[in-house]
Amino acid sequence: MAYTTPATWVAAAIVTAAQLNQEVRDNITDLNTRVGSGFAQYIPLSVATDITKSDSAYSTVTGLSFACVSGKSYNINLVLSYECAGTSTGLSVAFDHPGGTARAYVEIHGVASAAGHTDEHLTTSDTSTGTSGVNSSGTIYLIDWIGRYTCSANGTFSIRYARNGVSTNVTIHAGSGGLVIATA
Repeated sequence: MAYTTPATWVAAAIVTAAQLNQEVRDNITDLNTRVGSGFAQYIPLSVATDITKSDSAYSTVTGLSFACVSGKSYNINLVLSYECAGTSTGLSVAFDHPGGTARAYVEIHGVASAAGHTDEHLTTSDTSTGTSGVNSSGTIYLIDWIGRYTCSANGTFSIRYARNGVSTNVTIHAGSGGLVIATA
């Protein structure tokens, strides 16, 4: 079905099923056919509510996971905001995946001084060293997470985190997130 220019509707016009099928369904089908699978897919990721933990085991950051397909590559760009309940508490931010090759650069801000940061280059699941403390408790700091993942088995790619240092709370804040771009 070829694309047809939609009508210009006026108030109180009565639209028939045939018009809707032609101008909405058929046009969407036509556009979808022309775009095809050769274009990137955009996957937004976002933390809906604050997530707090006090243990040192890695766990998935709710909202920062996506389904991955074998043979596809994914470029990942995230910004997370976090805070620690004590200055002797820090965090690690890592990833987990079903199989393939992953590379990530993680920059955790707020370490030792307000302008301090820790940089890590990650290639293996749940291996982040992270930080053991922050400059000031109760202060919101940022994490930049940039990576690329090439999937070799269908499953789920997840951003994960763990508490480091003294047993106080670490919180990842609502609104943390970013964009994943899937390519063929």
